[in-house]
Amino acid sequence: MKLNPLHTAALALAIMNALAGVSLLLVSGWFIAACALAGLSTAALTFNYVVPAAAIRFLALTRIASGYGEKAVGHHSLLERLQQLRLRWFSHSLNQTRQAPLRAQQAEHLNQSVEDSANTWLSVIHPNVANGTILLLATSLLTWLTPFALTLWMALLAINGLCFIVIFLCQRKAERAKERAQTCYRIALEHQFSNASLWLLSPSMERGDRLIKLSSEWLNARGKQRRIEALGESLLILFSGLAISTLLWQLPLNHYGQALIMLPVILWLATPDWLGNSFRAIRALLGARQSASALPEKISCPPHDTDGPIGHQSTQYELTLNSFGWQHNSLLGCKVSLSLCTGQLVWLKGSSGSGKTSLMEALTGSLSSFGQAQLNKVDLENFSIKQRQEYLHYVEQFPYVLSDSLEHNLRLARPQATREQLHQALGFAGLEALSHDLQHWVGESGRPLSGGEIKRLGLARAWLKDAPIWLLDEPFEGLDAVKQLEIAQKLRLLSQHKLIILASHLWPSEMSVSQIIDLDC
Repeated sequence: MKLNPLHTAALALAIMNALAGVSLLLVSGWFIAACALAGLSTAALTFNYVVPAAAIRFLALTRIASGYGEKAVGHHSLLERLQQLRLRWFSHSLNQTRQAPLRAQQAEHLNQSVEDSANTWLSVIHPNVANGTILLLATSLLTWLTPFALTLWMALLAINGLCFIVIFLCQRKAERAKERAQTCYRIALEHQFSNASLWLLSPSMERGDRLIKLSSEWLNARGKQRRIEALGESLLILFSGLAISTLLWQLPLNHYGQALIMLPVILWLATPDWLGNSFRAIRALLGARQSASALPEKISCPPHDTDGPIGHQSTQYELTLNSFGWQHNSLLGCKVSLSLCTGQLVWLKGSSGSGKTSLMEALTGSLSSFGQAQLNKVDLENFSIKQRQEYLHYVEQFPYVLSDSLEHNLRLARPQATREQLHQALGFAGLEALSHDLQHWVGESGRPLSGGEIKRLGLARAWLKDAPIWLLDEPFEGLDAVKQLEIAQKLRLLSQHKLIILASHLWPSEMSVSQIIDLDC
């Protein structure tokens, strides 16, 4: 796994936080014992209380600062890693032209796999590296200060290591059982809903009982994982208690009354707390491994197709359709034959259900098509999905709004766009009122955008994408008459050096078109 500066800083802060926490326990435990022993003798007059007290305060502040710092830097690196993986997975999916589109459940499952893989640093690597550092330093400290307890300490580590291996094997078996139960439940659930129209003709109660049974098996498998994890932590507590009892029982008489004896006692007493992080990380590790196996083997970002089959050097584009049609839900749509070129503003009209949206989706490759479609005399079949998007940009009837900042919603179209370009895109779409704060959160749990604003957000993305051919689905819907006219005038000017195809029931009276395509004919 590649290490970047954010990962390094977060890992260093995690180690610092773990060391500060254990050191705080050791120093405070020793200090309490030393104060008690000093109070029983004349040493109370010469005992230095200031330095240990200051050290305890320093360790407490260090632990707090490193803890918050590790969370801040670690989550920032997590979000960065998550963004990279999502973009790579998304790009990989778009270029799989021979595969059927992902179902919603498949996409959700893959998205969860991406999140688990991205979270590996925080949930697995940080606690285990921090615990390894603590083990090394604790062993060195005991060797120096209390060598008589070293043998017992090594025995405790060996027993805990054996316990870790057993818990890991049990968790791996439980993880596989949970994955099988989850897969069976999802398949059964999908089958149940895909046959919803047949419920009245079949014994649906039996199927419902099967779903309940599969769901219970899934939940039981998840519960078993947590019970195994709790068992591992309980064994840590048990072994630590036995080790402390053995230490106190075998302690030489000349060591009673020494404050240093509190060091191994406190260290072993805290073992379930800090070493338990490794036991809790087992489930995250197995989940990350399972998620990695669910992702495509090559999830690296494919090379950017700056030059498609016809190259970008051309400024004139001709889109030719010859008996071009599409297939949707096993029904064949109508056939279209036409020739369009740069400099045209085309109105695609027709009644609801006539196929305006389906025609645009077929051109972008989202729907299966038949017949011939050529761009500059090159068949669109020779284009990958990504290459099609370089030339034909489709703005949906209901553009999707991410639960994210306005800036990130715009950068979907052009990730490297400057802030000035983002402001220009908002100005083109008539969203100047939103441009004062690009970091403003929109979408779910943020500012809800109106239907008209969502439409214009899609136009702003199209402006940023700057493809030579625009396919706009109902761009005037949800806009008042003034905004319709404003957008229409801008599109008319833009069509002088682009090919713009608009599917719309609404049409501003002042807007002239180059060609009308009526799918009702």
